[in-house]
Parts: sequence; C-alpha cells; structure tokens
Amino acid sequence: MIYLRETFDAGVSRTHRDELYEIYRQEVLPAASRLHVKLWGSWFIALGTGNWNQMFNIWAFPDWAAWGEFVHKQLNEMQYSDLERRMLKYRRVATTELMMPQPYWKEGELIVGGTHGTGMLYVWESINAEPERWAEYMKGLKEEAIPSSGPRLNWIGSWQTAPGGGRNYQIFNVWSVADWNTWAGNSTVPAEAGNTENERQQNRAIQRNWAAKAMEYRREMSHHLMVPTPLSPFK
Repeated sequence: MIYLRETFDAGVSRTHRDELYEIYRQEVLPAASRLHVKLWGSWFIALGTGNWNQMFNIWAFPDWAAWGEFVHKQLNEMQYSDLERRMLKYRRVATTELMMPQPYWKEGELIVGGTHGTGMLYVWESINAEPERWAEYMKGLKEEAIPSSGPRLNWIGSWQTAPGGGRNYQIFNVWSVADWNTWAGNSTVPAEAGNTENERQQNRAIQRNWAAKAMEYRREMSHHLMVPTPLSPFK
C-alpha cells in the first residue's frame, strides 16, 4: 500500500471549511472510489493545536501503479481538473506527502474503537530521526514504545516517507486517546500496559528508558491533536 497525507487550510470562515467538506463528501470520495483509492482517515485539527480550519486526510492506494494512474487522471482529465479548481475557492494552503507503512505494521489487523460524539481524540506524531540512528529508532518504537503504551494511548498506524515523497528519515505515527481528560492525565485508566501492578511497573521502566534513548535518536518531533470528521472510518 502507498499512502498520501493531505493537509489543507480552509478559508478564513467556518463556512469555507463546511463547503470544502461537502465537496469531499459528495464528489471527491466517489471519484476516489472509482480509482480504487480508499480514504484511510479524515480529521479536523483540534482547536489550539494547529492552524484554524485545518483538515487532514490520509488516502490509501493499492500500489505504485494506482498512484501513477491517479496522478495521470488528475493532470489530464477535465473532470478532475475542474474539481481541483472549485476546491481552490475554499482553501488557502494545501500540502501532500507520500508515505509507506512501516514493515511491522500489520494493516489488515487494524482495529479502532470509539464513537463520534464521545470526545475521541487522535494524535499525529511526526519525527525527524538522526540518519545514523534511524534503524535504532525504528527498533525501539516497535519493541519498546508501542508494547509498553497503555490503554490511555493506543497505537493505530506508522509510516515513513516514501521515496520522493518528502524529507528523508521521517517517521509518522497515529495514536488514539479516549478523551480530553485522558490526554490531560486526569484518567483513572493506567497509563502503562499490563494486567498487574508488577507488569505496569515494568512497562513504566521501559517507557522511561525509551524516552531517554528517543531523544538521542531524533532531531525534532511535533504533535497535533485531531478529531475525526464524519467522513472518517475512525468513529
């Protein structure tokens, strides 16, 4: 699978975002389906964590051939060019980035909980790794960070920049969070994985160790909180 991350800022008013959302719902999704492109996830950036009126989509392509067909049709067929022109009326800035899934992510086993209206949050994590520590970061993420994270923070998916898709040695993760209280640390749910206190203590030690090592492996890291749009498969 090849993934396309799409981020754009709608116009200065909420109306612009709503109009753009309707174009996606009524026209972009059906057009993507005809090209065998799947909407993997769709979010609005939570207020206070990014640009106002920002929307964030991830599209899944079966392979590079499907990506090439998509690009060709977008550039050469009138219906897609006209759709692009109409969307420009409602958005100010748009960026895209090609991504490949990390090899340890078994996409077919993806299970996501939560329901719209219950405050489900998602966290987009972007890491620029040190080139010589890239492999170590990937190994630690797989063997330490993900297994030790508890029910407060659930790992959903992980990618790296595809060839020609952006900055090299970049890693992306998506995590789910139950609600705002959980994100703020005010939840009674354990922050560590484990069925017993002893297991949770062991995972706390793993998390502390990983946090210290991760600072050596990366150049920079950023996070954005996101809430699902009604279009999103994550509900």
